[in-house]
Amino acid sequence: MLKPRKRLTKREVKQDKFVTTVLKIWALVRERYKELGAGFLGVLLVVGIVNLWTSHRKHREVEAWELLAEAQIAWAQGDTARASGMYREVRERFWGTKAAARACLALGDIALSKGLYDEAEEAYRKCLGKYGKDDVLAFAACYGMGVCLEDREKYEEAAEVYRKFAERHPESPLSPEALQKAAWCLERAGRLDEAKEVLREILSRFPEAPNRYEVRQRLRTLEGLG
Repeated sequence: MLKPRKRLTKREVKQDKFVTTVLKIWALVRERYKELGAGFLGVLLVVGIVNLWTSHRKHREVEAWELLAEAQIAWAQGDTARASGMYREVRERFWGTKAAARACLALGDIALSKGLYDEAEEAYRKCLGKYGKDDVLAFAACYGMGVCLEDREKYEEAAEVYRKFAERHPESPLSPEALQKAAWCLERAGRLDEAKEVLREILSRFPEAPNRYEVRQRLRTLEGLG
């Protein structure tokens, strides 16, 4: 004879809701991967949620990630107004958490997608100011700021943003990519000698960097130009 199923506790109900949310966002990311903030933020978000669940974070952090996941779903469905509202709620209610950091990045990405560069840059700067010690979050914020500047052809300023990241995070595996972006911006600004210096710096400081072959090839091309 089957035993009657016991009634779920409030904690179990919340956990079940969280699992459902994770599954929903996984499905949406797989279906509309290219539309989720150039992919980078979407992947970070899902990995963060899964890591959060497996490591049993505190209730406040779980609540923040649940709301962030719902915001990401709204964004994936094209409802940027609703998504922005929830991202702001996460940022304000859970300031200081990793979820709030990703909400800042998402608000920047949404503003950037609409061409609202000042608003986007402000969101990225907020993230950088509060969470800049985390190299992954700092890189995402700097990358967003750099794109804001590049889109307005402010290449020298963008190069400075990327170089400052590498200066503040000298041991980060993301620094070679940041410096490569800086070199590209310097090229666009017509400062070829400085671009070559930055490329040489990458090869000198990060001889095993994943982008070393691209860097070496580009350096040879620029050296051939004189």
